[in-house]
Amino acid sequence: MMKGVSPMKTDALTNPVIKAAIEALQNGDRKTWSALFEPDAELYDDGSPRSLKEFTRDAFGRERFTSIERVENNGLDLTGAFHSERWGDFQTYFRFQLSPAGKINRHWAGNLMETIWCPRRGRALFGRISECIR
Repeated sequence: MMKGVSPMKTDALTNPVIKAAIEALQNGDRKTWSALFEPDAELYDDGSPRSLKEFTRDAFGRERFTSIERVENNGLDLTGAFHSERWGDFQTYFRFQLSPAGKINRHWAGNLMETIWCPRRGRALFGRISECIR
């Protein structure tokens, strides 16, 4: 568990690989997280391809779920409240696809909010966080 952060219940996560991945994210455990992915795994952040290594470096220890509200598709899709030190609090989705070997080979993550405040642009934006940084 990350220092100063209350543990989040992961009981609703029914897929053991995804549960381990979310627990690794919550705990800032890059080693466990990375071991759950295929070497050539693909990541899509708000619909755009992103380096999994870059995501792991940037997110771990700074981003986490604060609650899981919905789990679907045999435990591969989840939505919930999310906290980012950079972006604040918002609703997000994580979707995973497993390889035949049982490792994660695709991961989609994105913001579910319709509008966000973009300090960089000094105004609210409709759509995804990624639009704020362009």
